[in-house]
Amino acid sequence: MVAIHRYERGLSLFILFSIIISLSCGDFIVESKWCAGKLEVDGNDTEWRDAKIYFEGEKYTIGVKNDSTFLYVLLATQDKQLQMQILHFGFIVSFGPAGERKKSFGIRFPLENKKQDFPLTRIAKGKDTKLPVPDLRFANRGLEILQLRKMLGKKHTFTRYMLTAQAKQYGIESRVALHSKELIYELKVPLRTDEQFKYALNPGSDSGVAVFFETPEMEFDNVVPGKPRGLPGHGMLPPGGMIGGGMGYDGMRRSNMRPYTNKPTPVKIRQWVTVRIAVGE
Repeated sequence: MVAIHRYERGLSLFILFSIIISLSCGDFIVESKWCAGKLEVDGNDTEWRDAKIYFEGEKYTIGVKNDSTFLYVLLATQDKQLQMQILHFGFIVSFGPAGERKKSFGIRFPLENKKQDFPLTRIAKGKDTKLPVPDLRFANRGLEILQLRKMLGKKHTFTRYMLTAQAKQYGIESRVALHSKELIYELKVPLRTDEQFKYALNPGSDSGVAVFFETPEMEFDNVVPGKPRGLPGHGMLPPGGMIGGGMGYDGMRRSNMRPYTNKPTPVKIRQWVTVRIAVGE
């Protein structure tokens, strides 16, 4: 059984607590921590130090909190290559029914940055002394809402682009930031749909929800020198636009990257967890 423990950084004595039970399907049960006060989505992990979860052998930690209205998600990593992958290729957090690996709703944030090159080969080799400064302004500008719907007997993924400022009116907030050597990712989503919140998790009667953390696939083959690769199945999204099909939850946008002589090995995150929603005291 893979051991997963909660830890709090900054303690002189590092104490580990076993808080997650491994399921036969390979998922993990995470107890969400009740958020008594207001949690600011500001790219700072100060409010998360009592809720970080460490996955043994992985290069990241996660955290999950909730109040009566919202679910809050954190991902933090000090791995330089993973940081650059997230800032360049984007990141997806998806949600679905508890105990099932079925995505019904997700947020792609940050989006892929096609205007800035990241030398992933040099990062993978540890030669990171002259890395470009990540464009955090671009990273925090927009997001995509992903929804799986059934039409004419078939399931289609619908994608809607929004500015992060616009998403706030739907109760969705997101932020990514770099503090010292650590990348902090925060996401806030409504628990249930209502007149104000159109996009939400809607957990079942067992007060649980499946959460999937995912980095996009990085493809380096079949690159035509001097020509960017297209986006098969769909074109660019206008602000507020919506498209169906083509992308899917498991298909990722392909990058406008230049071909590399030596291909780096990407750091992959493919982590399912079942979150038990906390009840207020």
